[in-house]
Amino acid sequence: MKILNLQKEKLTELFRNPKFVHISLIVGVLLIILIAFSECMSSAPRRETVTVSEQFTETDLYAQSIEEKLIEILSHIEGVGKVEVLVTAGTTEEYVYAKEGKTGSNSSTDEIVVIDSGNGKQALTEKIIKPSITGVVIVCEGGDDSRVCERVYNAVRAALGIGASKIYVTERQ
Repeated sequence: MKILNLQKEKLTELFRNPKFVHISLIVGVLLIILIAFSECMSSAPRRETVTVSEQFTETDLYAQSIEEKLIEILSHIEGVGKVEVLVTAGTTEEYVYAKEGKTGSNSSTDEIVVIDSGNGKQALTEKIIKPSITGVVIVCEGGDDSRVCERVYNAVRAALGIGASKIYVTERQ
């Protein structure tokens, strides 16, 4: 009991000290400002975090698919060991919709053909134009041998229908 009374007296003495009162007021004001500032910051619009997998577009997936196919083909070419491929595509997929011509007394118009599917009405797709390939980089074992490079260039040109100026082949370290 005596210990409690002693501690109570020390606390009372501390609270009556002017320095303690000033420091307590300053800390209290700072805490209020900090709380108000954090409330302002939390009410600001938040940016949504996008994961890497959500950032891939159809074009990226198309390029990745070509990369995988090229790796498979090129790894079977004589002189090509381990191979890595980077494909860049310049545009996105383009959809061409079926059109129906209508002629009137003075003019003719083309209207997109719309079909009724289970999910509602949709435009009838006539064809899908895949993205254009703007470049291919191949890093492979044997890339310093001119005969291997020529085989790789010919394989990529034939597979993708692109010119040699869009293809770069180099030795793998």
